[in-house]
Amino acid sequence: MGELPAEDEELQRRLEASEEALRRASDTIASSDHACLLVKILCNVPVYAASQSQRARGWTHPQDLDLLAYAVRCIFEAGLLAWYYLRKSDDDMIARLAEHFMRDEIEIEQGFLALGRDLHLGFREIAKSLGEHRSSCPRAKRPPSMRELAALLGAEAEYSAFFRLYSKLVHPSAYSLFGRTPKPEAGPIRTLFLMNAARYMEELVALFEEVEAAVLQAEHGASVPDSAE
Repeated sequence: MGELPAEDEELQRRLEASEEALRRASDTIASSDHACLLVKILCNVPVYAASQSQRARGWTHPQDLDLLAYAVRCIFEAGLLAWYYLRKSDDDMIARLAEHFMRDEIEIEQGFLALGRDLHLGFREIAKSLGEHRSSCPRAKRPPSMRELAALLGAEAEYSAFFRLYSKLVHPSAYSLFGRTPKPEAGPIRTLFLMNAARYMEELVALFEEVEAAVLQAEHGASVPDSAE
C-alpha cells in the first residue's frame, strides 16, 4: 500500500478529530433532559457520519476509490439531512420521521421478497409482515430527495458535481471497466475525497456543537428550542 502523502495523513487526523467531537456532542445531547425528542433522535446522524468517516480513513488503496467515494457521499448526505431536519423542521417532523422510517422498512422488505423469492427464507412470514406494515403505515408525504435537499440548502451545484464523479467510480462505467488499474490519478482523487470528507465532517461538528451548547445552556435555566435555530 505504501505510505500516505503528508497531506492525506493530515486530512485523516482532521477526520479522526471530527469523529471524536461528534461522538462527544451526540453523547451530551442524548443524555440530557433538556434536549427535545427530535434533537435526541437526530443524534443518530453524527454517529452514522462518524462511522462513515472511520471507514473513509481505512480505505487508502487506489483500488478502494469506489468505497471511499461511497463513504464520503454518505457523510455529505447525512449532513444535508441534519441541516434539513434541524433548520427546516416543522411541528410534525417527528411523526414524519416515523412515517419515513416505516416507508423505508416496507421498501426493504419488498426488495428482499422480490430478490430472494427462490431462497425459501420464510417468505410467507415476510409477506404477512409486509401486509401488516402496509395497512398500518400512514400515507406520509414523500420525503425530499437528496437532490431536492441540496437545492433547498444551497448545495445543488456541489451535489451535482459530487454525484457525477461518484457515479463514474462506483458504477460499471466505461472509466471503471476499461481504464487502467490502478489509475495514475487515483492519488489526487483520493486526496480530493478526503478533503471534502474533512470539510463535511467539520460542518457537522459545528452544527452539533451548536446544539450541544444550547443543551448545556438549557441545563442552567433556559429551555432548548425544538430546532437548532
